[in-house]
Amino acid sequence: MLSLDREGLGKVVSRLGPETGETLRALMAKRTIRITPVVGSAKVKQEWGRAWEEWWSCIEESCLEEGKYRLQENDWDAPELDLLALVEDLEPIAARIRKLIDRVMDEDLDFGFSMVEAYLETVKRAGAGLPEWMVPVEEELRFEKHATHCLLEWEVRAALEEGLDAYGFVLKIRTLELEAPMLVLAPDTLIQSILEKLSDEDLRAVLEGMDRDRRTREWKRELDSSDSVWFKLHQELTRQRGTGRSRECYAAL
Repeated sequence: MLSLDREGLGKVVSRLGPETGETLRALMAKRTIRITPVVGSAKVKQEWGRAWEEWWSCIEESCLEEGKYRLQENDWDAPELDLLALVEDLEPIAARIRKLIDRVMDEDLDFGFSMVEAYLETVKRAGAGLPEWMVPVEEELRFEKHATHCLLEWEVRAALEEGLDAYGFVLKIRTLELEAPMLVLAPDTLIQSILEKLSDEDLRAVLEGMDRDRRTREWKRELDSSDSVWFKLHQELTRQRGTGRSRECYAAL
């Protein structure tokens, strides 16, 4: 029966009666469903390691005076370090890393790994050892969407495992910025990620923490500057406070 074509199956079904025939149709339909194989842990770990090898290869390339990220428009101009091009090359790698985060964390495939430490090391090593006259085109590493998501998605889960609350997680990201001023996360992605990933209760806790500590080193300058991403986040949280609206309303931000 498994080799019957559509016409042959129809003839058999018509002889069995409506109830039995429909049961047979349902069973045969299940044969057409394709089951997507689950990638094994070893393969995920391999892909994770390969992506990070490519990430660090880009960083090492940025340290070469005659490397890919040397920018010199004219012979008489001093060569510059093109950090913008570096960030652009890191973005597709970050997109691959982001897809693997859940599996790596669920199965503990990279024991002891810290995304924060990886980003701090990235900032520390980018362009290291180049001559002082080789000035970077951009003074900061302005990470794009996927690179920003990688850090936040990993650290949200890490914060839960460390027993940090939502405000503790946000404060951890803010502290990272203070430790590494050269590191800049994509502003819109940062706000949207926090608003979407945290519950309404957690978002209220974040607002209360920012208000409580607004005169501290971590927040004073940020919450007093309308250009700051944290000021914009605080404004949005303040606007939504007490409305009872679901956090889905933040997705369009």
